[in-house]
Amino acid sequence: MHTTLFGIGFDKSIPEYSEVNTKIYPIHTAHNSYLSVLIWAGIVGVITYIVLVMKLINFIKKLNNGNFVLYVSSAYLLTAFIDQTFETPSNSILFWCIIASANIKHNH
Repeated sequence: MHTTLFGIGFDKSIPEYSEVNTKIYPIHTAHNSYLSVLIWAGIVGVITYIVLVMKLINFIKKLNNGNFVLYVSSAYLLTAFIDQTFETPSNSILFWCIIASANIKHNH
């Protein structure tokens, strides 16, 4: 069961719930991380996701010399509008490693 408020669930494939003909070119995600979160987790999930992203941006802004981290993380967050940035393990691991390294430098 799926609802607009809570989405279809993360264990579901987006094409199962769309009317796109996937026989010619199969799609597995929306190729937009924010749209994927909206479909999988609904309005509640995407609002939570956006709040977490905003908190992350505010944290990075507070770092001393955090400009590089801010630019790199902003590039990831903008790329998420046109690609499956956080659904790909290699991309998300790199993103969180950059954030973690900034946090480690900040705490020392």
